[in-house]
Amino acid sequence: MNSQYIETLKRHISTHTVRSAEDRSAVSYLESVLNPEGRINTSFASDDKWPNHDGVFEYVSNPDKSRRPEQNFVVQIKGTHDYTESDGVISYSLKSLAFPAYIAYEVTADPGILFIVLNPDVRGEKRIFWKYMSPSFIKNINFEQSSVTIKLYKEDEIKDTDESIDLFCDKLDQVVDTHLFLKKLDNDCLKIEDALKIVQYRCEEISMEIENVSKYPNLRDTISRKIVRALYDLCYSVLVLNAVKLGYTDINQKLAWEVSQFKSETKYLYNFLRGLKYIGLRIPEEGQSERLMLKYYNYLWEIRSFLKKDFEIEVLNNLSKFPLNMDTLDKEYYELVAINIASADLTPQNVRVSRYYIQKTVPFFVNEERYFEITLQLAGLYATKYNRITVYSKQYISTRYSIQIAYTETELELWGIKNKIKILNNWKVAIDPVCLNKLAKMLMLPTKINRNYGEYVSLMNFLTSTEMDLLKIVNLSDKRFKQVYEHIYGLTKTHDFGEVILKIRNNYANPSNKVGRYTIRYVLLNLREEIMEALLPNQYNSRSLDELYITRKCYPFEKKPFISNLAGKRTSKGDIKDIIEIVDDRCKFERVLPYLKIEKLISETGELFFDKKIIANDEAIKKYNSGLDLWERNNGFMISEKEGVVTIDSYESTTFFILKRLLDLSHIPNREQQKSNEKYLRECGIEFKDELKRIAMKYLFVSSQVMLIYGAAGTGKTTLIKYISRMMKQSKKTVLGKNTYCIAKSTEESV
Repeated sequence: MNSQYIETLKRHISTHTVRSAEDRSAVSYLESVLNPEGRINTSFASDDKWPNHDGVFEYVSNPDKSRRPEQNFVVQIKGTHDYTESDGVISYSLKSLAFPAYIAYEVTADPGILFIVLNPDVRGEKRIFWKYMSPSFIKNINFEQSSVTIKLYKEDEIKDTDESIDLFCDKLDQVVDTHLFLKKLDNDCLKIEDALKIVQYRCEEISMEIENVSKYPNLRDTISRKIVRALYDLCYSVLVLNAVKLGYTDINQKLAWEVSQFKSETKYLYNFLRGLKYIGLRIPEEGQSERLMLKYYNYLWEIRSFLKKDFEIEVLNNLSKFPLNMDTLDKEYYELVAINIASADLTPQNVRVSRYYIQKTVPFFVNEERYFEITLQLAGLYATKYNRITVYSKQYISTRYSIQIAYTETELELWGIKNKIKILNNWKVAIDPVCLNKLAKMLMLPTKINRNYGEYVSLMNFLTSTEMDLLKIVNLSDKRFKQVYEHIYGLTKTHDFGEVILKIRNNYANPSNKVGRYTIRYVLLNLREEIMEALLPNQYNSRSLDELYITRKCYPFEKKPFISNLAGKRTSKGDIKDIIEIVDDRCKFERVLPYLKIEKLISETGELFFDKKIIANDEAIKKYNSGLDLWERNNGFMISEKEGVVTIDSYESTTFFILKRLLDLSHIPNREQQKSNEKYLRECGIEFKDELKRIAMKYLFVSSQVMLIYGAAGTGKTTLIKYISRMMKQSKKTVLGKNTYCIAKSTEESV
């Protein structure tokens, strides 16, 4: 906020209007209506108790589960007869801007709501409307004026019915989930005093909730949801403090976010905020926020360490009390690992030749010290899951690219069993030059660098020290990009791959709309040979994509990256975080969110149909469907609805097709099959311990061409499949089952 704007807000806040008789009647009527079974607990004043607002109410989303308030709301209540109505829209003039100015000026954790009660003292004509003092609402007010006209629509009315109160509470849930300290500050500068104030407030709030976890173990998920909501404010404030530490002034969110990614020790702040960026669009369902909280526990540990080291602020002292539900055996094992790390020689050694990708990183905590268990996957076209190793370290490695490592082997003994573990003592980013050259080939640039090129070494050193990825580099502001480019290529003799970076920045970085931008951005995040090989044209798919040497099969991904797959990879099913990053457009993500929710639920539950209420409202579903083209509609991407139940067309039609085909096959008899079965049973020499298996094989595929095998663990399903596989050795049969090793081994021998 600039100084003039602040002074204007202060001027409004200092004004005071006397409570009218209509206002007092409005308070009384509002209290009588807002009493929905303990969900809204009001503390309003009919006199002038508070200068800038008329009290608060506590909101409890589910009083049957917990009566602990989910959120406090600050309110102003106005009663009036002075309004106009046209075509169902009511216009009301708010004569004092003290309340919206108070909300705009104060750094507060409590959302503001303006209640307007029409005809508050006229029986049968009382009507309640409400307006959430959202950032967009505040920004549309001209505080240079003394009043503002507020438009009240049908959806803003609260009627004295259970249905209307339920709808109001649903909207309060949305406000609770998306209200943040800093929404109004996204484009403004945040002072260090405000940042420190927010850090203190949010850390105290989180600490209090951590204490509540032990008191109310049945509310773990509810408490975790409250903690997750506080994280955005905490992260952004710490980002500002980090920028202050680096010497910056006039710090807004963009600057604070940008400077945090240049050093590996502060990059966690960037990742933290990026991870929270879309929570407003998908506040976790029950059971999910606790998993998120366990994930963010690691970041909170980092924030606590940062504040203590650089600002001498003690916060989150009870963080270790948050139960991580660690298995006893894991706890003993990790304690021994920590001892081994403490005693190991961690002097950096020369890295080994092999390259690895980080498959998984699991933080663990011993005596409030943090360690990491890192699973590495061997890089290369023909590497498999059997080419994995595990190393342990106190250093967090966040790079997406292949790395080379050095480690020390030590011996660990648990329960009398000795095992060797690998302790990491050095690492560096080491992208295979083949991948860089293939990226250049996609851009039709003649580049053939290798690991001995000075520019390759310089680029890898920069990526190691910052742990940035190339997509972040090409999306930097002009000033930052020039600094980074000069740092990497300023002293190198060649700039071959530098030309690749420049071409991508000029043509395919944000905010480019050129065809191929999403594919190129995805490659920048995932420089893996197996991915890139599938994107190049070949003898079977020789057509390329516009100005790029990329297969034409990438075109659907370019049009609808959230729901279409990249050539050779099922990106829409498992790479949603990458897609969010390469698209970097909340509106596009919001548009496809109903589809993504349904698809995720289908994957998790195995069901096809879902209550529309848990997916999206009518407007969101209509908006998604209207954005589909004819090909997408014809290929089943539409969301269909019937009687409040929704599904995705392609999933429904494909499932029905499979069921119909199975039903048809189940009615096709083969009487000759029984003779063949009986002959095999006489000659096979199998001694059946279970007579039911022999009977099943006798009538196999006699009355039906479909057989369904089900049963609890240990009942012999795999054994029966093995018998059937041998009996049907000369037949062509399709076996569908969970892809366990036993089933695969049994069927591959004969089917």
